[in-house]
Amino acid sequence: MDTRATWRDISAALWAMRAQASTRRGLRTHRVDTIVVRPAPRLSLDATRGVTAVLRYSRATCLQSSLVLQRWYADHGVERDLVMGVTPMRSGFRAHAWLEEPGQMTEQIYVEINRLPAKGVRLPGGPRSDTRADF
Repeated sequence: MDTRATWRDISAALWAMRAQASTRRGLRTHRVDTIVVRPAPRLSLDATRGVTAVLRYSRATCLQSSLVLQRWYADHGVERDLVMGVTPMRSGFRAHAWLEEPGQMTEQIYVEINRLPAKGVRLPGGPRSDTRADF
């Protein structure tokens, strides 16, 4: 398998860097359900490796990564719900966000507290809120 990055991977990675940075800024002052991630470039789904590489090696939180990946996949015709969950207090509180694969069960150790459906991916120009997201 060739591990060299293609121009598509690099283009997708640059988009992911910008999308992750704007998502990080947006989460400081807006509710998670109002965050608008910029549209993904018109590249093949094969360029996903550029996106995931940036998110893996950046300081992106699970929520930031999930929002960016949800937009990437939605713009490529793949619907994945973004799920947010917490662990029970008795086991030490933790929060996590992830994309749920179609037909896949939700993470077992987390209790789902919120879900952003893939069909509800926010488009540019959507409403904003002053409520801060804490994930």
